[in-house]
Amino acid sequence: MLSSFVSSVRADLAAERPNAAEDEDEDGDDIEDEATSEEQAEVDIIGREFDLETRVSEIREDANAVRRLSELLELSPIVIAQRFRETHGGTSLGRFIHDVRAKLPAKQQPRAPEEPVEVALAKLLGATLSLFEPGSGWPSKGTLTLDGQSHAVDVYARRIGGSSRGNPLERRFQNPAQRAAIVDDPNRYELLFGIWQEQGDERSVIVAFDAYRRLERKTRFSMFMPLSLLEEAADTGFATHENTKGETLYAFRPENIGRYIQKLVDEGFWTTFKVAQPSAPKSSKAEGATTRAPNAVVNQQAAAPVTLLNIRPQVGMYAAFARLNYKPWFALAEFIDNAIQSFLSNQARLAEAGHTGPLVIDVNIDDNEIAITDRAGGIGWADFPRAFSPASPPADSTGLSEFGLGMKAAACWFARTWSVRTSALGEPIQRTVTFDIPAISRSGSETLPIETSTARESDHFTVITLSNLRVRPKGRTLSKIKEHLQSIYRVLMNEGVVKLRVTTSGKAEELFYDAPPLLKAPYYKLRDVPNALSREWRQPFEVDFGDRKVTGWAGILAKGSHTLAGFSVFRRRRLIEGSVGETYKPHTIFKAPNSFISGRVIGEIFVEGFDVSHTKDGIQWGGYEEELLEAIRGKLNSPDCPLLDQAEGYRARVTADQLPKTFGSSALTDVAEAIADPGTSKAISDASQAINETLVSPQPELPIVVAPESILQQREHTVELPWGGAFNTVLLQLIQDQAADFFSVATEKRANGEGEVLTVKLNLDHKFSVAFINDNEQSLKPIIRLLAAFALSERLAREGGIKYATTVRNQANKILNALSVEHL
Repeated sequence: MLSSFVSSVRADLAAERPNAAEDEDEDGDDIEDEATSEEQAEVDIIGREFDLETRVSEIREDANAVRRLSELLELSPIVIAQRFRETHGGTSLGRFIHDVRAKLPAKQQPRAPEEPVEVALAKLLGATLSLFEPGSGWPSKGTLTLDGQSHAVDVYARRIGGSSRGNPLERRFQNPAQRAAIVDDPNRYELLFGIWQEQGDERSVIVAFDAYRRLERKTRFSMFMPLSLLEEAADTGFATHENTKGETLYAFRPENIGRYIQKLVDEGFWTTFKVAQPSAPKSSKAEGATTRAPNAVVNQQAAAPVTLLNIRPQVGMYAAFARLNYKPWFALAEFIDNAIQSFLSNQARLAEAGHTGPLVIDVNIDDNEIAITDRAGGIGWADFPRAFSPASPPADSTGLSEFGLGMKAAACWFARTWSVRTSALGEPIQRTVTFDIPAISRSGSETLPIETSTARESDHFTVITLSNLRVRPKGRTLSKIKEHLQSIYRVLMNEGVVKLRVTTSGKAEELFYDAPPLLKAPYYKLRDVPNALSREWRQPFEVDFGDRKVTGWAGILAKGSHTLAGFSVFRRRRLIEGSVGETYKPHTIFKAPNSFISGRVIGEIFVEGFDVSHTKDGIQWGGYEEELLEAIRGKLNSPDCPLLDQAEGYRARVTADQLPKTFGSSALTDVAEAIADPGTSKAISDASQAINETLVSPQPELPIVVAPESILQQREHTVELPWGGAFNTVLLQLIQDQAADFFSVATEKRANGEGEVLTVKLNLDHKFSVAFINDNEQSLKPIIRLLAAFALSERLAREGGIKYATTVRNQANKILNALSVEHL
């Protein structure tokens, strides 16, 4: 039945969409247009991730499912959520998908085959580039004219396509196969360009690479770049990216080619390589861009007059911001907050212009530069004085932009030099202002120039570039930044308001927050009651103080984690306190740090009416905290939902076959190394000597029968132990055998006949392990150390002549069988 339904949906989709044409790439390989095959397989792809017979009512409240469906259907999460609300809860997911697709406007006609790259390049650059020998684009010979200055050029160009490495956020440029190398013509300048038109002609972007790095190279080479670089250039006009080999890639709209050429002139590349060629003088219309702060260079566009930004009397405050107590993720959050608030404040106007969201924000972190790019409303001229004046809050301070400090404080904390390049919605002007804090402090400047240039009517963006960094995120800090940002903005991301992309080490990653699964189990006091009902342990709560209100929920993690457990506190849908590894765990609810509650209970608290710290990383409870926590605790331990009691008393019954393959490996390594330590050998030798002083008649060892078992993990160390005067081996094993004792010891001669192998075994399928160990891997280290000590002591006792040395271990195993039963 399901297969026939899927077939009918596929047939409907095929009938709605005309067949797509096929393209031929520049190497002559036929490449099927992806649109047709993707659309025909759309239902199959969704069916592999979702049960198409699932009812809408079972999935529409799942934010992760809404987000994933929006990706698969290429629609906004807001649209998907709205359609879910409009759909009857009993509708199947398959029917829902069909109905959503049926209501969409007709697809565009198949695009025509791509024109040759040299033709596309000439069209994009218009009168700027005159090709007298187009060739095949590798190279095309012509003349580049900028500001009345002509340059003879050889342009080596190729289209930018998808990554060959399966990364949807990456694109690739590749030179043609079996074609000429880039040649250094003494009378011409060489340009190496990639053409990107994936999102239509209006968003065409040219990417410039260093041609001189690749002179005379005949082998194929690829240059990879993040999709965010191309989209930033399409949205803002110009963007740069430093790849892992230290090469800077320049991406720009065709009308901004003058800015790139000015870069080559300023840095001496053209005059260095082409001494005989007259160099272009620096344009009086240029804005003097640098690699780190790419401010627009105007060629064909008329430059607006330079105006001044008054920063008096707060000049000294900028230098003081460097001493703030920020963490990198909360400092970056200041820029993201401003972008989101700009988007929300201008949402209606942006929607009228065709930008319904989500808001895309890119954070690019290089060794020497950090850039934050958003496509929100931009900073309008009327807001310029306030936006750059410290402690000047916005007129509406009820949103994420609240104190008027965030951008300035965070920028000065990160960097000595920072710039803002912006174009406001409805203002076709690009404005750039640069803050060189050391220079401002030295000179006592009270004004800064605002450089302006013409922008497109449709532009709306802000690019903040931080250079000459004080704080350089590296290594583990980069991973923590991503972890914290996806936690801080989890609500807004899951609602489809914002999409965050972070690029580090040349690789882009879109951030997602996936909530950890919650425990589904009966109440632990009813564990042994036949047919006891399981439930998901999640409890909402609400506490009202009149002018202040707190809502939220708490749950029990399916798998305990001290890193994830704890409360996350939100204000205005943005996390303030309790990010990953730093969760809010007040003793009133979570007790001691090593308690089961502290490692199992997770939740979110949403506050209204409470203030926050100026760095927005802490709630100011105003004397309400303890009263609030007592109220929440009462709601979490009610008779209807004894959640805290369950978190403290529940024990996961994990059998050995359910454990991961790596379970206990670190514990065994730790204990094996401890046994091999010289201090341990000395302690054993001392103990052996003490026994031998009183007992001189060794007793024969009773044979030990070892049942067959499956060894999960083992570690061995050869150490010089005091019996027999030979080297002996200690072998530690974790086994699974339901018939075996909890703890067993065996000895046998080594293969070479010299010394012994002492095997110490812990049975993970024993009732004691299932009840108390298997859900807490950290408990293995002390337990294995104790068992190793008992085994070595037993062997020493036997060596010293003590009869029945195994009696203690055998009786302990019998007693442990009784102690394995949990008593409520």
